[in-house]
Parts: sequence; structure tokens; C-alpha cells
Amino acid sequence: MIELYLEERDDERGRLRFLLDGCRNSRGSVAWVSGPPATGKSTLLDVFAEDAAASGAMVLRASGLPAGEEPAMGMVRRLLCGVPGLARGAEPVAPRGRDGHRREDRPAGALGARELWAGALTAAGERPLVVAVDDVQLIDEESAQALAFLARRIRSARVLLVLAETAPRRAPSSLHDQCLRLPYHRRLRLLPLSRAGTRRLAERRLGVPVPAAFAASCYEATGGNPLLLGALGDPRAPGEAAVPMERREVWEAGSAYREAVVSLVRRCGPGTPDIARGIAVLGPSATPALVAELLEIDGAEVRQAVGALEAAGALVSGRFRHPAVLAAVRDDAPAAGLPRLHARAARLLHRAEAPARVVAERLADAGDADGPWARSVLREAARQLLTEDRADLAAEYLGLIADALRGDALRAEALLELADAEWRISPALTRRHLPELADALRTGRLGAGLGTRAARHLSWHGRPVETAERVRRPAGTDTGEAHAAARPAGVPDGRLALAPPPLSRRRPPPAGNGRDRAGRPGAPFLGGGPPQPGTEVLLKALTGTAGEETAAHAEHILETLALDGRTLEPLCSALLALVCQERYDSAARWSARLLRQAAARPHTSGWQALFAAVSAEISLRRGALADAEAQARTAVDRITLEGWGGHAGAPLSTLITALTAMGRPAEAAELLRGPVPDAFLSSLFGPSYLYARGRHHAATGGFRAALGDFLACGARLTAWGVDAPGHLLWRAEAAGACLALGDLARARALVDEQLARNRLGMSRARGVSLRLLASVSDVRLRPAILDEAVGVLTHCGDRYELARALADLAAAQGAAGLRERARATARLAVSTARECRADTRLLRTVAPGDGGAGPALAAGSPKSGGEDGTVLSEAERRVASLAANGHTNREISTRLVITVSTVEQHLTRVYRKLGVTGRSQLTPSRLRAGRE
Repeated sequence: MIELYLEERDDERGRLRFLLDGCRNSRGSVAWVSGPPATGKSTLLDVFAEDAAASGAMVLRASGLPAGEEPAMGMVRRLLCGVPGLARGAEPVAPRGRDGHRREDRPAGALGARELWAGALTAAGERPLVVAVDDVQLIDEESAQALAFLARRIRSARVLLVLAETAPRRAPSSLHDQCLRLPYHRRLRLLPLSRAGTRRLAERRLGVPVPAAFAASCYEATGGNPLLLGALGDPRAPGEAAVPMERREVWEAGSAYREAVVSLVRRCGPGTPDIARGIAVLGPSATPALVAELLEIDGAEVRQAVGALEAAGALVSGRFRHPAVLAAVRDDAPAAGLPRLHARAARLLHRAEAPARVVAERLADAGDADGPWARSVLREAARQLLTEDRADLAAEYLGLIADALRGDALRAEALLELADAEWRISPALTRRHLPELADALRTGRLGAGLGTRAARHLSWHGRPVETAERVRRPAGTDTGEAHAAARPAGVPDGRLALAPPPLSRRRPPPAGNGRDRAGRPGAPFLGGGPPQPGTEVLLKALTGTAGEETAAHAEHILETLALDGRTLEPLCSALLALVCQERYDSAARWSARLLRQAAARPHTSGWQALFAAVSAEISLRRGALADAEAQARTAVDRITLEGWGGHAGAPLSTLITALTAMGRPAEAAELLRGPVPDAFLSSLFGPSYLYARGRHHAATGGFRAALGDFLACGARLTAWGVDAPGHLLWRAEAAGACLALGDLARARALVDEQLARNRLGMSRARGVSLRLLASVSDVRLRPAILDEAVGVLTHCGDRYELARALADLAAAQGAAGLRERARATARLAVSTARECRADTRLLRTVAPGDGGAGPALAAGSPKSGGEDGTVLSEAERRVASLAANGHTNREISTRLVITVSTVEQHLTRVYRKLGVTGRSQLTPSRLRAGRE
């Protein structure tokens, strides 16, 4: 380690050798070596003493000891104990006054300073005498007087007195003042290493050349202090050694660095560790006056310690130069008194009008939120942190407030703020607060605005409706009625849009009445104001009252609002509104963008889970089954199913449906295993879960169980008023189950009802319904109906439902004797299914006369049958009419929003039915004949 302290010390060593050479020629000198702690003073004295002894000089070497560790003149005794010729047992005494002791004043057997040094010179003989004293700032006053006596008398002697002290000066003033006046006094000041010296030392320590950026990082962390630079030998952080040195830019401080910091601070003086701790506790607001007030000491002592720490390199302009220095100083503090020190610092900083974040940090370290001022500071700091995505630290501060308010009426509000912050990290964290929040709602300790927020948490975790109902009715106004028993738990604007079902859009009944204007039980209206914009568009989408302006409004919300804690709900609502309106391309684009934004911010697992769940549902409705599975699993990974609470059906239903469609029923069954709580089914995604379970039952042959789930799903949706045509196609799926059970009439009624609700001609819901309609229609009409279904689903982009429709079309074409066409369609169905990772075994239809057989996917021997007849279908007439008017196939596909391939297929059938060879023969009379 010697090389650490000899870097850039050649000049000082040369000056000491020069003084030693003068000493040989009877030119005595006093060399005063000073410098910050751990800059190499002791090493310099040791090396020089060895050099001097090797050159023939007599060397007397000693170091000062802290006060109380030795008696008066103890340093001199140790210095001269090895000098031959001095009387054994003789005790040295300090001189009295300028000329030392008068002989008559000496104790018996004591040596005066004059005899003491005379004996040392006699022992040295013709050799130079080097007296080297380290840590002279620690020696006792009597020893200082003896050294001063020697210093005044060596000008023409072969004596070199070398004294080393740690700056700032704390040596006895008599010695320093007397040496300073001597003309043969020389001052040597050691400074920390330069940037170039730091780099050279780093290269020697690591054994390889270091890049300039890495060297600069070393200098910034150590200030050129050799003791701190010695920590370069500390083991590197895991994985750091794998990074080539030429690519490293930052030195990672390790445990050796922190230990060196503690040692350095202690070397700066006995009171310095406490002062450094005070600076660390006060943080950026620390001033010498504030530190002195915190520690209840004199300001001059603080200023002196700050000067020593800055000279040593631990501080720069009163601030710790490296975070690891701050951490080391804090960790070195006695644990017992630290909370009290932090609490006192918080009060001082608050009185000095320091920023809320600074004061809150001290309160958190103290674990103290006692007093309204402290809670106000913590709350303000938490709000600032939430805007910066530091929900973890905000939750810590809000938790302190809640703990301090145990038994207080304000605790419920504090718990609500804490739950809001924790929900962002993980909704599972909020479960522990639900009993108190529910009790606060029941007892009316939360106003309407706060009650709505509390009800969101209760709703998310499936708490009973009556707790949320209290938000609408003040305590004491309960009429005893069970309001809206069929309504799901939730609030209009939701615990984020994914969670709650939208409730009735009726105006709220008067408090305590609980009925609408017609006298019917009303839905609980939670929150006194109108719903948020995002909630409004979602309500319209789910209730089937949305139009083009609703989609435009949702897009506007997504374009104009930046993602943060306040805009999360309207953004989620607008996104789901696009999904419900089958705007899948737009919804996918916005969902991916919001998911990226959430993932780029810390402590937003809840946000990421929400957008992942929405993305999974979008992928499912587009037939991207593998993507749906991956995104649903991401949602569950970000928030556990327990954390999803009563709304675990959001990602769970998507995952079950995707696994079922991909032919992995065992995995889906594992997710379905176990009882389903009522609160689970009463959430917005309870019907989605029933829908997914029904599809699983149907895929595994449990058609009766499937029918029960689809009907239960529909009952909830219709009772809640959220049975939008494009939301959950429970009627179509129930019709399929009825077909499998042989109930043709009921199946036809369900399909007709589903079609009647689909006002948009090119909707996914219409495509699925047409596929089922073909199954309950005459066999001769099926190809045309299914052909239209294929066109609609192609336009909507649901590859899985398209594969199912193509499989049914292949079966219908085979039954109609169109063998080649059936084979081609079957191949297309299989390839489409494989594209979306669907199980081709599930591509089947069950219709009267099929005997439960699947479509002719192999297309090897399709059933024979007659021609389609001469009557044109509605879709064929539209295509034929446009073709007769001179439109090209592409123009027709654009106008009717179908594929060019579908146009060509329609025209082929039209030509065959009408007995023509091309569009030039599509005369008005022939087209009229096709209607008969």
C-alpha cells in the first residue's frame, strides 16, 4: 500500500533530502509537513526516516497519541528511550520558561530539556540527528515545549527536526507559533492527487490501462485521496468483470470504499464523525449553522470539521462528493439515537422552509409523522412523488400518515390515499385496507367524493354492493331496501375502466328514496358529478348506443391525454370503447402505445397489467391466439390473480378462450378448476368468464353445460344493461350449443335475435351470426349465407372466426356437390386456422342433416347434390348490379367492403345461376329474373 501514498510525492522527498544534506554541514532545519488526513504524511516520514538511517544519520522517531493515553512528556520519553548514554530511569521534564527548568526546581533524577537534547547530540556524535514526530497535533503541551526548546537551538547544529500534522492545524499553539518564526523553518504541504496522478495510480492498482471516463469517475468519487483510491482493489459488482476495461466508464464503489470513507472521516478529528453525520442527516439543506443547531454544538467546531472533510476529499462545497460517502456516514451512525436525530432535523428543516421532499425524507427516516405539520409535509411529498412515478416511496410516506392516525377520524382518508398509491404498484397490496374502508363507508366517515374512490377499491376486490351504495346515501338514510340487487358491484367511472361495470345511466334518485321517477329500484349512483369523458364513451359502447361520433370521441381522448395517475381511467375507458365497437386496428395501436409508456415507467405494474389485458382481448378478437395467450399471461404476471380480485375474469377469460381455441383444453380446465366466488361473477368480467367457460365446455362436448353458461352470461348482461351487440356474442354461441343438443327452433330464435341486434352490416358479430344462421337454414341456402359470412369476417380481421366460417363453407359446398371448390375452401380454412394457431379439429359445424360431422376439410369426397338454383342471394344481387353498371371487381370490393376474392366468387355463382358467360350479359331483365 506504500505506493498509494508516494504517488506525486517526489518533490517533497527531494526537499527533505536537501535539508538532510544541509544538516550534514551543520545547517539545522525544521520541516513542518502538513496536509489532509490520509494524504501520505506518515508514509513520507517513514520512507524518509529509512533513507536517512541508511545514509548514516541517527533517527529518533515517534508519533503523538490522543489525549489521556500517556502522561506528560510521554512522547519525548518514547522518542528518546533508545538513545544510548542517557541515564536509565531518568525522567525528562519540560523546560520552565524560555531557558527551561532551573536546576533547583527539577525533581530528583529528572533531566532538563537542555541535558536531554545534549545527550542525544552526544550519542549521535558526528552523524546527523533526525528527529521525526508524526501526528504532532496530538502531543501533550509539555512535549510540545520540549520540541520547541530543541527547534530554537539547532540552527548551527547537525539536527533536522521533521514535524507532521493533519490539517487543519490542531497542534499546540506554542510549538506551531515558535517554529513558524524560525528563519530555518520549511513548510511542506501535501495535497490530494491530481487527476493525472489518480489515473496513474488506478492503472497501477488494476494492472491495465484505464479509459479517460473511468479515470474521471475515480477522481470524482475519491477527490484524489489515496486512502479512498485504495478501494480500487475492491471486488467488482456481479457481472462487472465481464465488461472489458476499455468499455467501462464508471467505477462502482464497493464495501472497501465505504470502509475507507469511515476511516477517513474518523481521521479528521474526534468530533468529526458526529458532524459528518449531521451533514448527512440534513442533506442538501445543511449549513454550518443548521448542523450546529442540530447537534447543539459551537458553530466554529462545525466549520473546522467541514474544512477538514473538504480538504480530505469527503466533501465538496459542503456536500458529500459521492452517494457512497453519504451512505457510509449514515451507516456508521449508532442506531439508537438516529431516529431522534432525524426527527429533530425534520423540524429544523421545516422551520427553515426546506422543500417538502427533503423534510419528508427525514420524517421517513425517523419513522415519525406526529403532528399536523408532519403529515401535511408527507402528503405533499407523496403527491409530488406520484407525479414522478415513485409510487413506492409515496406509499411509504402515506403509510406513515396512516400509522400516526390510528384511532383518529382522519385515518380513513389517509388509508384511501395509501390504497390509491399502492394500487399503482400492485392491487393486491390494497386488500389489507378493505375492512377499514368498508367500515368508513358504512359509518359515513368518507364524503361522496372520497367514498367513490373507496368504493372503487371495494369493487375491484369484489366487496358487496351495499358498501358502495353508502356513498350515494348518507349514513342514517338507509330505507332497508336492497337497491339494484341484480347490478354488479362497481361505480360509474370505475376502479379503472377495466374493473367495474357501467351502471344505469338514469339520473340518481333523491337521497334515501332509492327509486327512479317510475318508482323502480335504481342502480346505485356513486359520485355526485357526471361521469368522466372516457366512462361516457364506454357506457355508450357497452349499452349499444354508440355511433361514429363515439368512436371519434374515444380517439380524441386517447390522442389528447398523457398517461398518468389521473388520466388512467379515461384512457382505459376510451380504449375499451374502441374494442366494444370493433375498432380493433385502432384499439391495438393505442393499446400497444400505452403499454410501452407504462412499461417505461417504474412501479406501474398495475397499469401494465391493465393494458396487457386489453391487448390480449384485442388479439383474441382478431384471431391472434398466441398473442392473446402471451398478453394475458403478462397481465397475470404483472398482477397476480389475487391482485386482480373480483375482476380476475379480465385476463382469465381471454386466456381460457385462447387455450381452448388452440386445442389445449387441459390447460384451460386447470384455470377453470375450483369454485367461483359470487363476487367474481358479479364484476364486469364475470360474464366474460362464463362466456369463456361455455366455449370450453362446447369444445370438449359439454353442450348442456355450455348452454347454461351462455344463458347465465346473457342474463347478467341484459340485467345490467350492457348487452352491446359486439361485446359478448352469447346468443350466437348459445345457438351453437342448442344445435348440438338438437333444439333447432331455439337455435334459430337466438340467431335471429343476434342478427336483429347487429345494425352494422360489416361487423364481427354479424359474421359470426351469419355462420350460425347457415347452420339453421336450408342446406341449399347455406353456401350463399356462409359466403357472405366469410366476406364480413375477412373485412373484420378475425382470423379464427374466419377459419370457422371457411370450414363451414367447405362443408356446405361439399354438400352442394361443388367438390373442387370445397377442397379449395377446406385448404384455405386449414391454412387460416394454422396462421392463428387454432386447433383444426375444432373447425366443425353441427347442423340438421350433418349428423354432427365436421366439414370436408380433407375435401376428398364431398357430398353430391344439385345446383344452387337460379335465385340470387342478396349479396349476389348487390355484386351483380354493380358489375352490370361497369364497376371493376376492386371497385366493388371497396364499395361493399368485401375482398376481391369474395367478389369473384359471387360473380361466378351469378354467371352460373343466370346462364351467362360474363358481365356484359348482365342485363336488367336477367337480373330481374334472378329475383324470382
